[in-house]
Parts: sequence; structure tokens; C-alpha cells
Amino acid sequence: MRVLVPVQVRAPVVGDAVPVGPAGGVVQNAEGYQVAIAEDALPRDVEVTIETIGADDLAVPPPSEEAGYTFGAAFRLDTGDAPMRIPAQLAIPTGLSEGTRVAFYRVTDFVTETGLVKGYQEVETGVVGAGGIARTTSPPWDGFRAAGEFMVAGLDDNVQTTGFGVQVSAKSA
Repeated sequence: MRVLVPVQVRAPVVGDAVPVGPAGGVVQNAEGYQVAIAEDALPRDVEVTIETIGADDLAVPPPSEEAGYTFGAAFRLDTGDAPMRIPAQLAIPTGLSEGTRVAFYRVTDFVTETGLVKGYQEVETGVVGAGGIARTTSPPWDGFRAAGEFMVAGLDDNVQTTGFGVQVSAKSA
């Protein structure tokens, strides 16, 4: 049996608040962070921005190297509050070595007995390729389907991804 899979190759549009609609597109910021949005992923035309931020700008401190994590990058993805029906694919520059396994974490509010606490929800995994670029690998993960604040972390061999990873902590003053 032969299956023909249509593939579209598009050059990224560099800038902030780049218009992307149901036809999809690739948005890149000045630092080379890219988000590729598939055709029919968005329900309407929106302005997409991917903003580079530092580890100190995250609402939650990155997981420690002692626990097996190495900070790679952080960013804010804005999709105009439009959820995506198809997960976006990302290519994020890091200082990590080629071949490093990575996880992509979303800063999320978690309900605890004492109220809401910010922590990390694992939303995607990937691998670092040539030039230190971490790329998402999706399945079996649900991937990037919404805006938010994200962190990419390199994973030591002893760190396992489980399909639902959370680190809950408070940002110190």
C-alpha cells in the first residue's frame, strides 16, 4: 500500500505579531526561535509572537541540575488566545549539545490544598540537533496547542518523561 502525504515547506516570517490564519505558517523571532503552525490548526486569523525570555524571567525557577535538568531556553508563545486543533512544532536555539534529550515545560497553575501554586507541566519532548536547536517530537505527546510561558530543559539519562511531569514550587522574592 502506498500513501501520499502532502507536505508544505514555508520560509519563516521574522517578527512580532505575525498574522497567521487557518492556512498555517512559520513564525520566527530575531533570536531564531521558531513556531510552525499547521494548516487548519487555528480556527481564525490571529497574530502570533514567540518572545525569548531568560531563566530569571520565568514565573517558576528552573529545575535544578542536581535533579538531572539543564536549562536550555525559555520563551513566551502568544497565539491570540486561539487554541490549536493540531499541535505546533517548535525549533528553539539552546546552548545544549547535539543529541541531548529535552523536555518542554509550560508554566501552569496547579490547585493545592493551600490554593493555586505555579509549577511546570511537561507538554512535549524533543531532541537537540545541529547548531544546538531543540526540536519537538510530539507523539506520544499532545504537544503545543495553546499560548503560555515555556521552558526547555536538557534531561540527564536518569530523568524519565512520564507523560505527566510536574514540578511545583514558588518563585522566591
